[in-house]
Amino acid sequence: MRRLTIVLVFVMACSMAWAQSNLKGVVMDANSQTPLVGASVTTAENKGTATLENGEFTVACSDRITVSFIGYETAQVAVANCDKLIRVALVPSTSKLGEVEITATSNSNKALINQPASIVKLEKKEINRGMGLFMDDAI
Repeated sequence: MRRLTIVLVFVMACSMAWAQSNLKGVVMDANSQTPLVGASVTTAENKGTATLENGEFTVACSDRITVSFIGYETAQVAVANCDKLIRVALVPSTSKLGEVEITATSNSNKALINQPASIVKLEKKEINRGMGLFMDDAI
């Protein structure tokens, strides 16, 4: 009897783990319909992922997801069915980035001589010159 109980508990635990589904989808630009690489997708439970080269993502099933990408408006999408592929179209943002300061030590009070990396100041026109995935693309 004890073995039967242990086996039943094990089978139920496995079936509960197997029953948890993942939400799959694709993130694209609303205007050009091109996939967005590296967009951030997070659930209401703060579990997240980034989109792949083709804009696809897989995340734990949730009733609401938040999709964000630099240069685009953040979208919150209600999920009715986790079994269907979800498509999220992000609208380009009209706001432009200002000056961005990136420090290696996260403390800008240190002397510039003590910094372990080279320092480059990007002006607003250089940042807005082109939309790239990384800050290195703007240089």
